[in-house]
Amino acid sequence: MVYMIEPRGREWVLDAGGGKETYPTIDAAKQRALEDHVSRAKQALRIKGWKYEERIGGV
Repeated sequence: MVYMIEPRGREWVLDAGGGKETYPTIDAAKQRALEDHVSRAKQALRIKGWKYEERIGGV
């Protein structure tokens, strides 16, 4: 997944591969991109049925 943050006037536009969202600061856009990335990663783990401990040390 590619996250693009671009300036538009006094706002920042986050394009997360589909919908575009605007934020007042670049830090807010970065935080939202990070939250989206973590959410998608957790969802992928749930779909595969993995647990954190299994991925790190289990077989």
